[in-house]
Amino acid sequence: MRFAGPTRNCKNIYAQEHTAHAKQRYVHRYNLRAREKHFELGDHVLLLSPDKTSSRTFSRWRGPARVVEVRSPHSYVIELDGAQHHVHANQLKRFLVASDAVICCPDFESCAGQDDGKTNYEVHNSRGCAVVSDRDIDLEMS
Repeated sequence: MRFAGPTRNCKNIYAQEHTAHAKQRYVHRYNLRAREKHFELGDHVLLLSPDKTSSRTFSRWRGPARVVEVRSPHSYVIELDGAQHHVHANQLKRFLVASDAVICCPDFESCAGQDDGKTNYEVHNSRGCAVVSDRDIDLEMS
């Protein structure tokens, strides 16, 4: 039993080195796909609705909701169906709006000023862009 001290010390040193190396591997593998989520005021998001399954894959996403307040980098207040919910960023994902075409012109009023009842332009942002659906494009071409 006299030699148990140095052997035990070598085992502890080896275990600590192995643990540190394994930890670095785990961190590297996790960071390969991990992405920071950040939303701004007015962004459209989907809210993860908890249900009986524990899997995010089979859970339902409700929305679209709108971000009305940013409380911290990972804490948001969203408005969904007229009610406000305080949620963490892990329960949100960005809602992407699919559009068929975007028309941009410097003077938006001159482009959208022709109200012939066939097109339904929607102002996308303050820079004078409009989102147009397939139906509107088909009506313009005929």
